Amino acid sequence: VAAFMVCVNELSDLHTHNKAILEPLVVLLAPYAPHVAEELWHVLGNEGSVVNAPFPAWNASYLTESVKEYPVSIN
Repeated sequence: VAAFMVCVNELSDLHTHNKAILEPLVVLLAPYAPHVAEELWHVLGNEGSVVNAPFPAWNASYLTESVKEYPVSIN
């Protein structure tokens, strides 16, 4: 849930209203908050239930970090 909030805050800061970005987020939210997800699904203009929507495809390249941080301590 905390990761969803981080995502929502970042999308809010970017003023994102793109349906292609928001719909997969609502589908991912559905197992954790089904009532909220159903409301958002219909606000986005979709018919039917969010539980019938296809789950987003897995793409491992989205998890690849381009920068790595190594903490160093010097006494």
